[in-house]
Amino acid sequence: MLAQVSLCIVLQQHLEILQNIPDLTWTPGISLFLASKSQVELDALFTPKGAPLPRIHSQNIESKQRSKEVPDYIDWSKTHPECVNVVRDMKNCGSSQVFSMVSILSDLRCIQKKDAKRVQYSEQYVLNCNYGGSGCEYTGDRSVFDFVMTQGTVPDSCLQLTSDYTGYTGQCPRLCDDGSFSDTTTFKEYLEVTKDKPIFQMESALAAGPISVLFEVYEDFMFYTGGIYQHKYGNFLIFHRGEIVGYDERRRRRVLEDKILVRA
Repeated sequence: MLAQVSLCIVLQQHLEILQNIPDLTWTPGISLFLASKSQVELDALFTPKGAPLPRIHSQNIESKQRSKEVPDYIDWSKTHPECVNVVRDMKNCGSSQVFSMVSILSDLRCIQKKDAKRVQYSEQYVLNCNYGGSGCEYTGDRSVFDFVMTQGTVPDSCLQLTSDYTGYTGQCPRLCDDGSFSDTTTFKEYLEVTKDKPIFQMESALAAGPISVLFEVYEDFMFYTGGIYQHKYGNFLIFHRGEIVGYDERRRRRVLEDKILVRA
């Protein structure tokens, strides 16, 4: 109890520092998620620290300027709310790239009407069956992307998520939880756009649908509650994959859903 009180005091001190930063473009606060965690649980969220960046194979794109065909504003969560507004809680599972890639698969198939309505595909199947990965530990992005592209995954209704609570994965199953059989669903290809490329290449990718991104998580991000996030305070914690669902060129912001380019 004393440890939890001490942690609350520390969180409040960090919050006061953020609230006194001038011209902050986002609103800091202490979320229920943050307040409910013990120090041990918070530490576990950011282990291992400093995981290596995945090897990126950039594509040569000849265009040197922003295409006129790319709109100034895109937000898939607004144009297709039935497809894009699902956020899965990873809890104790640290493989954000699995959650990001499976979310992209579910979102794009819904946007492209390849599924009559959004189907939540199974992260658990990828965690269990991708033998090139490390389950809920940090796994190289390419291993996950290649697995979903070549082997695919089943619907979550077939194999439901359990590693979010346990942090552990089991053997690759041959049947669904209820003993039935399900085919796997894949996507055709993906394209990686590196940070050394012009930003309009990311916008061009977003014109086709949400994209998976790798970003650096700093301490202040844990206090983010709304607005246009920019890192202002605190130490680096870990790399994390999320999902960009849009951008607003008029305000120079990207719409991030704690969720590359995939063609389903």
